[in-house]
Amino acid sequence: MKKIFAILLSLLMVMSMCMAVSASEAVPFDSSWEISVTSQTGTSIKNAFDGDLSTNWHSNYKAEGSKILSHDECPHVITINFGKDMEISGWRYTPRKDNETGTVLAYNIYASKDGENFNKIFTGTFDYATKTKAEFTPSEASWGTYTMKAVKIEVTNSRGGYGTAAEIEFLKGTSGTAIENGEPFKGQSTSAPKAEAPAASTALAGELLKNDGSWNISASSAYGTGNAAGKAFDGDKSTYWHSAYKAEGTKIVSKEECPHTITVDFGKTVEIAGWRYLMRHDNDTGTILAYNIYASDDGVNFTKIHTGKFTRTPGSVKEQTLYEDFFTKTSMKFIKIEVTSSVGGYGTAAEIEFYKNGGSGSASASGSSGVEFSGTKIPKGADWKITATSEFTPIAKAFDGDVKSYWHSKYTAEGSKIVSRDELPFKIRVEFPSAIDVSGWIYTPRSDNSVGTVTAYSIYASEDGTNFERIYIGSFANFVSEAAKNKPESATWGNKKMKAIEIEITGGISNYGSAAEIEFLTGGTAAKEDAVFEGEAKNGIPYLSRKNWDIRVNSTMGNQTIQLAVDGNEKTYWHSKYEAKDGAVVGHDNPPYNIDIDFGLVKTISGVNLTPRQDSLNGNFIIANLYAAEKSGDELELIKENVPFEQSVGDKEIFFLSNIKASKIRIEITSAVGGYGTLAEINVLGENPDFETVDYESFRKIEKAGVLYKIDKKLFDISYEGESWATSTPDKALDGTVKSFWQTEQLETGEEVIFVVDMKKVQRVKEITYTPRDTNDFHGCWLKASVWVSADNENWIPVAEDIVLDKDLSTKKIPLPEEMKIRYIEFTVHEYFAKRVSVAELDFYQYEGEDDGEKYVLTVGSNEIKYRENGEDKAKTIDVAPYIVNGTTLIPLRGLLELMGAEISWNGDNQTIGVKGENIDLTLQVGYKIVFVNDPTYGNIKYTLRTVPVIKDSRTFIPVRFVSEQLGYNVAWNGETQEITITR
Repeated sequence: MKKIFAILLSLLMVMSMCMAVSASEAVPFDSSWEISVTSQTGTSIKNAFDGDLSTNWHSNYKAEGSKILSHDECPHVITINFGKDMEISGWRYTPRKDNETGTVLAYNIYASKDGENFNKIFTGTFDYATKTKAEFTPSEASWGTYTMKAVKIEVTNSRGGYGTAAEIEFLKGTSGTAIENGEPFKGQSTSAPKAEAPAASTALAGELLKNDGSWNISASSAYGTGNAAGKAFDGDKSTYWHSAYKAEGTKIVSKEECPHTITVDFGKTVEIAGWRYLMRHDNDTGTILAYNIYASDDGVNFTKIHTGKFTRTPGSVKEQTLYEDFFTKTSMKFIKIEVTSSVGGYGTAAEIEFYKNGGSGSASASGSSGVEFSGTKIPKGADWKITATSEFTPIAKAFDGDVKSYWHSKYTAEGSKIVSRDELPFKIRVEFPSAIDVSGWIYTPRSDNSVGTVTAYSIYASEDGTNFERIYIGSFANFVSEAAKNKPESATWGNKKMKAIEIEITGGISNYGSAAEIEFLTGGTAAKEDAVFEGEAKNGIPYLSRKNWDIRVNSTMGNQTIQLAVDGNEKTYWHSKYEAKDGAVVGHDNPPYNIDIDFGLVKTISGVNLTPRQDSLNGNFIIANLYAAEKSGDELELIKENVPFEQSVGDKEIFFLSNIKASKIRIEITSAVGGYGTLAEINVLGENPDFETVDYESFRKIEKAGVLYKIDKKLFDISYEGESWATSTPDKALDGTVKSFWQTEQLETGEEVIFVVDMKKVQRVKEITYTPRDTNDFHGCWLKASVWVSADNENWIPVAEDIVLDKDLSTKKIPLPEEMKIRYIEFTVHEYFAKRVSVAELDFYQYEGEDDGEKYVLTVGSNEIKYRENGEDKAKTIDVAPYIVNGTTLIPLRGLLELMGAEISWNGDNQTIGVKGENIDLTLQVGYKIVFVNDPTYGNIKYTLRTVPVIKDSRTFIPVRFVSEQLGYNVAWNGETQEITITR
């Protein structure tokens, strides 16, 4: 019975693979190809192109027996020169089957038309990070058809940092365009092939005629009953029709080519004026590109009534693109759709519906190239005086009525290299002979290139031609996408009488400015500004509208402008400037990165929400400062300093404890992953009704009193009695990095997971955070949990019972009812995802010590101790400064401990040190890691130090953290300032 079940399961898996396979056709290997790689051992790169899965390429390493002594790290670059132009749409990667080492996890693709100069066209990932070799299957990624003479594969991340491949194949042009595991690169290259524009949707075009169950539907080709023609008319967009093919495993051995026909018998005469086609949801293969429409009254004699095309959208499978087309309304009993061209030659459709009438819709599937605007165009006057602050080509070309000519900001070049250029902002001023009403403008970008396309601007008006006031702030964020590129855009602010108008360009692609045409409107209606941009923040406070923000940044990479951080799309992101050569980054701007936002009006705000880029941690913020000014003419004031951020793709929030009024803010990024700056979205929280609105001085005082500080957890211990998965042991949840994680073995249904964190001494705790394992499949995510705390491991208090957690990768906060003195924290995870419990990191927070408590501040390299005594801040000079050894800060024996009131004894014979606190005695010895502690509760305890006491420059030094914590103090370390803060 088990064998029968296994066979059936295998058949189902094969069928599933056949249905889901991309059907992409590989380019046959040619022995004339020139193949090279930056690193290889005796297992040559040619093994990855020999058609033999038992051989593989492996990057270079050195070993003695079974011990690896050294190895080349990522990136590893594979270069293939085809020797002639090839149309390539993607690649297929097959990992080695004998070992996980070197399996590719992330990569970049570079294309070259001449075999020498390469442009990055794609960046992607493969989901092998947590899989075993038994789970390894080939992976494909497609980027759309590119003509190239050579290609480079840059392996940027892999299992263990090695590089391996059993087989590498390339996909023929038009074989597929689904961006399965990556996205087209949005970097510095402007010469890379352009992506095709997506088909337009005209959803309001007319009334739909849907299948009522009586239609008789057939197709000339279908892959079994699971993909029959009726699946395109069942109202379920997750099912689809697929033309016939045959497969052996994941390999397509034959298929039926275009044309494919679908015939519908309506059973009665109907009038049809168009159709709507929804592509399949899981793959781009078979997407219809060209077709004919036939009508018939008898089902035998058909007349062609329409021929149409759809423009394929690379990557649209993620959104399941809807295509529409319209034609002359025709009466018929039968309709036939003939697919004459498609992706890969297959035929697929998730849903097909017909329009009864065309309504006001367009009769084109590709949409209108015009622009909708409010108002009437003002004819250009010959007596208009037009000037610009920067001109390479004259500004008059933006007002000549010819979209082929254009104005461009000034730059100088030597050959193809730009050696200098004018910097943003650029100003265009138009003076009219007399005051007129101007209500808006139409901007048409240059058509030959995106460089200089305006992404952000401000409008200034003057009634006398001399004194100007800003009346509007706008952005054209959609210009950074291929779909909207080179199409006109408009904006309206309502009639404003003016003798002169000034357009200040504050954002442009690649930081240039250009315009094919600029026109003005009169009589238009002012655009309405919504109170909320896209709904509400997680805490229920509405976001400010971003519509009229003037947003700028001091570093931009190409068309990855800061406007991408306010376009409402988390898949696009701003990137700071860098330089690349031959596929490698050779230089980049460094922090600080200043993001300046001018709201245009005074707003009441209560926080800032930042969404990092979702495809990588590169550029993820680590530390930031926040500045604000209430009025536009005021100087910015620092209101929050050194705000830390967790390293994950989850949203980052700069929380306030009160409201403030601000007309502009600055987010200053002082530290970021890799030294880059990236950001997907910025939102600012509006007024919080539960907060008081205060001035900036009061705001800073409230913030300081309410700031939570992360408790150092180096000495913490975590205990779990169950089994952990592989090397993902419980200590990984306390190791200070989200890159590692703890994960249990697979659990029984309904089994709870209980574990305890011992902080080794009583600490003040106000908040606990849990960061899930960073994996897109959400394995181990907590769904429901409870937390209990105790000071003595006997008396337990519940602080969070049966809390429900979102299944996402954001860090979850578990606040305690009040700051509590505890030592033990017990977590019970009741519900979790995928029968495992995992955690990347647990962190614990407390408020800064009370002002009337003890506080000592030491700085590495400084001879001064700052301390508080009876509520008064004082300072004491010591004869030698603290220093760091192996990550441990050592302090001189005399000085700090005496301020703390501890008694110190020294035995020169055996170089032992005695430290006596209020109820505790410590004995240390120079050069030895063992220390003895006589604790009133636990008796004599022996500890092992990380760093031994030493004698240096005739002074005895001891580890500050261990001794201070044993005496009952809390110790905090600030790596930015090199400060140690000790409180009690």
